[in-house]
Amino acid sequence: DTSRRVPAPVPPATLAIDGNVGEWPWDSPARVGKLGMTPGGDAAGLADLFCAAADKEAFYLAFQINHGRADSLVRSSEPYRGDGLEISFRNPDPTKRTPIFMLWGTPESRIVGTTHGGASVAQAKKLEASITYSANATADGWACELRIPFAAMDLARTDVSRLKFNVGSLHKKDDMWLIWTTTGAAIYQVDSAGDIVLE
Repeated sequence: DTSRRVPAPVPPATLAIDGNVGEWPWDSPARVGKLGMTPGGDAAGLADLFCAAADKEAFYLAFQINHGRADSLVRSSEPYRGDGLEISFRNPDPTKRTPIFMLWGTPESRIVGTTHGGASVAQAKKLEASITYSANATADGWACELRIPFAAMDLARTDVSRLKFNVGSLHKKDDMWLIWTTTGAAIYQVDSAGDIVLE
């Protein structure tokens, strides 16, 4: 099911983790994941987008959050109190299996590691401290980019061929979640979600 798989080839040559996502291949449908449904699986009226990439040291994510109108951001430094992204992933390889890592990213360029998916406090804090993250408001929403080192998950690039992955975008003003794939449970239960396939 290609709607549940996003490839992660080499990053754009001009990539800078600055929250300006124009260098990503948004016009290549096979490269773009679409957050276009509610957690219950219903089609939403709009869609957020993401791309992925990977090199020898890290994997990368870029997001375009589309509210469809101006002045729609709700800002908060507290997770889930304002607009944000819940990003969850794990390495499923049985020899190097990780817990489900969960991150909360905000339009204020704040990234928080959480333990809800089974990571320890130490693992969550190590990952949080290792991530490079930047976000910017846009005309009708916001955009962000992340660099997530494999070493922060105690992995090497050779340990990872794919990541089980899901993401939910909270549009706080509309009290609406948009997600990539349904899991039959919480958004972060990635074992029944989708795959980022490292190339």
